[in-house]
Amino acid sequence: MLHERHIATDEPTRLMNTKLLLLGLAAIVLQASAEPPRANAKAPLTDYETLRTAAGFCIGPVGIAAATPPEEEAYRRLLQTPTAADDCRKLIAAGTPAGQTYGLLGLKLLKDKTYAAAAARYRNSRVVVEFQEACDIHKWQMFFVVQLIDEGKIIKNYAKWLKQ
Repeated sequence: MLHERHIATDEPTRLMNTKLLLLGLAAIVLQASAEPPRANAKAPLTDYETLRTAAGFCIGPVGIAAATPPEEEAYRRLLQTPTAADDCRKLIAAGTPAGQTYGLLGLKLLKDKTYAAAAARYRNSRVVVEFQEACDIHKWQMFFVVQLIDEGKIIKNYAKWLKQ
C-alpha cells in the first residue's frame, strides 16, 4: 500500500515533467527550424534610392492587375518631403535614365525654377528610357519624354492617377 501511494503522488510530478520536456523539445525544434538571420541581408532602399536605381519609369497603375509599382509609391512619398526639389535635382544628376525622368517630372510638378535648365540638357538626348504605361512598355528616347513632360501629358495623367 505504501508503494501504491508513492506512485499516486508521483503521477502529477511525472505528468508535469513530461509536459516540460515536450515544451522544451518543441522550443528547440522551433528555434532550429527558424531561418537564421542572413549575414548579407540588405536594408530596404530609401525612396530616393528606389528611384535613383529604377530600371524603368512608370506612373500610375501597371500590368493586368493595375498594381501600383514600388517606384510610384516611393515617388509619391518623395514628392511630399521638404527636400523633394533637392532630391529631384540629385536624381537628375545621379539616376538611371528612369531615375532622371522621375527627377525631371518632379521638378515640373513642384514648379521648380530649375526645371527649364535641367530639361534643356535632355532636349536632344537619344538616351533610351523604358516607360511603362498600364500594360504597355515603351522604349522612348529622352528627348521625347521631356517633350511629353513639357506638354503636360504625363502630368495630366499623373494628376488623374493621384485622384484614384
